[in-house]
Amino acid sequence: MTNFTKQEILIGGGSILAAISSFLPWYTISFWGVKQSISGFTGWWTLSFLAALALIASLFPQAKKAVPQIEENIKVIHMALAAVITLVPLIALISQPSEMLGMGNVNIGLFTALAGGIAALAGGIIQNRQNNQPIDTPTPPVNESASSE
Repeated sequence: MTNFTKQEILIGGGSILAAISSFLPWYTISFWGVKQSISGFTGWWTLSFLAALALIASLFPQAKKAVPQIEENIKVIHMALAAVITLVPLIALISQPSEMLGMGNVNIGLFTALAGGIAALAGGIIQNRQNNQPIDTPTPPVNESASSE
């Protein structure tokens, strides 16, 4: 069994949520009584799913052993993939043409994908900050004999 840190659990949990959200409807379009749902597997939105799978895979030690360069750049990889997972649904939400001219709605899949991306990104930020703590440098001792003269 692999022991994951709290940051890796947050990154992995957010990535799993984002991957599952790709199967849920992101938009529903209704026109003259006909409804059509659009999931996260439409066009470039698939990048969010692929980034989530890559991020999940990068958490396991087998991936780190197979590609040695992953270990030294793991924090950058986690941050970049989490950013993709977050930005794809965010851009999809922002680029929505004013509620699709009254013919469509945003659905739960888009919001859960965005929440998963934010969770993964938060885990990556926490991981990066904890591993890059500033080193306390000792202050030089003050020579008291020199100051009394």
